[in-house]
Amino acid sequence: MLTMCCSMALLVALQFAEKLENEGVLSALPGLHYFSCMMMELGIYCWKASTLMHVSLNTGEAAYGADWMSESKHMGQSVQLIISRSQRPLTLKAYWGIVTMDLETIINVLRATYSYFTFLRQTNN
Repeated sequence: MLTMCCSMALLVALQFAEKLENEGVLSALPGLHYFSCMMMELGIYCWKASTLMHVSLNTGEAAYGADWMSESKHMGQSVQLIISRSQRPLTLKAYWGIVTMDLETIINVLRATYSYFTFLRQTNN
């Protein structure tokens, strides 16, 4: 999904620039709308994944703050397991586990799209 979004964003950006130069603003609006919808879709996934990561880091503190010391030994061991597991954040990965989905990912996609767009635009002129 991430690779598809990057390549489609680049194609839409190039089409938008070409239509903007040749035909005016109104003919370029559908491409801009598609690009914004695609970035919004990717942004929702990245935002929720980032929220999940931050919440998973706070799970250990919440477990430690519970009244577990007056409970059984098994409960104490369970809390220790929760705390030790929460030291590593829960992350969602894309592209065969290579790319972590978070807010930094969408920023990197936008930066790469703009870089490729300006490069291809300069070589085209």
